[in-house]
Amino acid sequence: MRVLLTTIPIRATTPVHTDRWPSVEYLITATDFVRRDADGNVLLDTRIADSAPPVSPECLMATDPHPYDTLDDEALLRHLSEEADRRKEGLAIEQRAGQWIAESYLRDGRSSGRSVMLGAEAPDRRPAMLGLAQKFDDYRW
Repeated sequence: MRVLLTTIPIRATTPVHTDRWPSVEYLITATDFVRRDADGNVLLDTRIADSAPPVSPECLMATDPHPYDTLDDEALLRHLSEEADRRKEGLAIEQRAGQWIAESYLRDGRSSGRSVMLGAEAPDRRPAMLGLAQKFDDYRW
């Protein structure tokens, strides 16, 4: 279990990010907030009565993991790099024969070429990266 104490000042914004697992948030104090996606579209505005969850001091809220598609390309690439490093694997995202390939591979230096561990392929770069992020989740160790 991980416990975080977070303070976000009034009128401050935080970068769009992803959470890998569902969580329970215990709000000690709360004010209205606006949650947006990577494109700035409003997902939740607690100032609007019919979209607001019950938020009051000393409140528990269950949250689902945020999908990777809320991340911009730079944040998604950073996530993939960190996950590959955690697994002690290399990361390659490149175009081959008209397709984008995102793959993790062994970095042991003993094999010629790459020993691919997980990979995803798509016509565009972003869907290939999203596919690899999903495989990292599916094959978490």
